[in-house]
Amino acid sequence: RHTSMARGNKQHLFLSLFIVSIHFSFTVGKQERKQYERNEVYDLVSVSPCVRVLHKDGQFGCSSQEEGVTGFLNLIQCESDLIEFLETTTTATTSDQAIVLAPFLFTSENIQKFKKTGKVVGFLILSGPLPPSGWSPASKYPNRDYGLHPSSDYIWNPAGEGILQQDLNMPIFLLDDADSNRVILMAKEQIPNEYPRLSVFFESFMYGVHNSVTCLRREKCLPIGGKSVYSSFNPIGKKPLIFAMTALDSVSLFYKNTSAVEATASGLIALLTAAVT
Repeated sequence: RHTSMARGNKQHLFLSLFIVSIHFSFTVGKQERKQYERNEVYDLVSVSPCVRVLHKDGQFGCSSQEEGVTGFLNLIQCESDLIEFLETTTTATTSDQAIVLAPFLFTSENIQKFKKTGKVVGFLILSGPLPPSGWSPASKYPNRDYGLHPSSDYIWNPAGEGILQQDLNMPIFLLDDADSNRVILMAKEQIPNEYPRLSVFFESFMYGVHNSVTCLRREKCLPIGGKSVYSSFNPIGKKPLIFAMTALDSVSLFYKNTSAVEATASGLIALLTAAVT
């Protein structure tokens, strides 16, 4: 199975403070703007980006538009915040929004709800505790389509959200602890629908070509992953074989968040332990 990562521009995330002072003079049925002042203050935030990855059947992951996208900062820390946002957001009256989201609310179902509003341009995922039941970006049956039982409904990974398999087509960034706290404080200092307002500029455009096979052949992508390795204590003849297998690498939703970096070592240790016993 071919897997590759699309090439892209350097990942950038800016917080910008829009300071707007507007004075109106009113006449009957008419509103005249007398003064408009605007300044922008940018602050670069350290993040781990969700990147675009291609496989033999297509692509999944995240990417902004080529020119980047901007949305007003909107903090969603609990279920009530989420419900209020979904109930009050309309395409006609709401400006583009950059959602700052608590980690336990980062689910496949909620992402689709946000996207349906038509006003969410990107996400900042806060660091913090995950649900007690666990959380996984993989599906409930990882790699089912490439295994021995592609039609099985068995649940190997109960906490799986299936986000890794989705072409999200918008920027999503994971904040570290320090920047999570800083962004929360900044968001809470805002007065809803009043200026000054904070906005987020996402720049994480990544381009690829159809699928990994085509993209690698045209040298538009970077290959990721490794090769399968097998070995035997005895010569392999025509006897029936039973393979004991383990993963040699892993994939992460966020490029710099290598939570499974020790998967190779733990898998090899498990195999060697099984072999000697």
